Amino acid sequence: MRRVLWLLAVAAIVVASTWWLAGLPGDVTLHVAGYGITSKTPVALVAAVLAALLIYALLRLLGGLINLPRNWRRWRSGRNRAAGDIATTRTLVALAAGDGPAARKAALRALRLLGETPQTLLHAAEAARLMQREAEAADWFRKLAGHDQGAFLGLRGLFRQAVDRQAWDEAALLLTQAEARQPGKTWLRDTRLMVAARQGDWRAATALAEPGPAQAALAIAASEATTSADEALRLAKHAWTDAKALAPAALAYAGCLRTAGQERKAVDIIRQTWALAPHPALVEFIVAPGADAAARLTLFTTFVQPRADHPEAQFALARLSLDAGSPGDALYHLEAAEHGGLADRRLGLLRADIARANHQPDAERTALRAATLAASPPGWTCTACGADQAAWHPSCPDCRAVGRVVWGTGHKPT
Repeated sequence: MRRVLWLLAVAAIVVASTWWLAGLPGDVTLHVAGYGITSKTPVALVAAVLAALLIYALLRLLGGLINLPRNWRRWRSGRNRAAGDIATTRTLVALAAGDGPAARKAALRALRLLGETPQTLLHAAEAARLMQREAEAADWFRKLAGHDQGAFLGLRGLFRQAVDRQAWDEAALLLTQAEARQPGKTWLRDTRLMVAARQGDWRAATALAEPGPAQAALAIAASEATTSADEALRLAKHAWTDAKALAPAALAYAGCLRTAGQERKAVDIIRQTWALAPHPALVEFIVAPGADAAARLTLFTTFVQPRADHPEAQFALARLSLDAGSPGDALYHLEAAEHGGLADRRLGLLRADIARANHQPDAERTALRAATLAASPPGWTCTACGADQAAWHPSCPDCRAVGRVVWGTGHKPT
């Protein structure tokens, strides 16, 4: 109903305007180049309006012709962008599906349609890597590294390729360049730490590591690698302060102190670590293999007092007692170690040695058979990958995890 009323109102206005225009009095005369045209006022007004409309239409047509190339480029660019977006989506899907040929084809199409943007360059490089075209991928990554907005992505891609080739010097250089682009990022810090550890640059790795087991492990390695006695002592002390229960840290620090002539302080460091976590290597530091057997036993008996009841302490006393020619005392301490929870292969082997010293061949054979069935003795194990190691390392030789090699009877990976 409202629409009908509006139509009636508009029609009334049009009729009234026409009636008013038709009723205008007078004439209009136009003189052009000696010619004159005379017309009634209503006709002249209508002709003027039509002329204005015609001129406007001609101007619009002329403007359209002038802007035709620009409008064509705009239309073509929009069409290319739409097609490029579709190609980019197909690239991502193919990369996620692991379809190298499809990803490369779609990535190259996106490059043709959208040009060398950070996104298209990155996708082309990843597609090339998926197809194991490392040289082609490196070319795309280098172009990306030269792009203002995508430089970090290009440098990171080149870094990954350098790591795959184990080109650690090149990887370190690329990380330095990436740091200049994105300073202070957590990924860069962690990655620089990994590269420094792979390079064996333990001092730099120590500076990059967060305080804790990883930094302590790296400080031990840095202490052992340096040629400066003062620097070695400083780093070893830092490692032991951070991880007093870690035997390699105590041995590194105590070793530096012994070299510096501070024997009493070195023994005190070993004693503190022994009180926290008894370890067979600490015994070897206290009782030098070249010393008299009885003197070694006396020295260790005095040293071990804070944790004399520990199974490792009793086992060490059994071994030293046997070396000193006291198989009876050795058996006593061995049984004390067994009652304390020691149940690995070392128990049976030492019992066989005691039986041999007592001239008991049957007991020796029985002990050896028991040793073959017993569990392996404690050792160094990486808690990251579960790999057993013959010796302690600052980073696991298998998985390269830093500060994860620990002493024990086996650890599940975490």
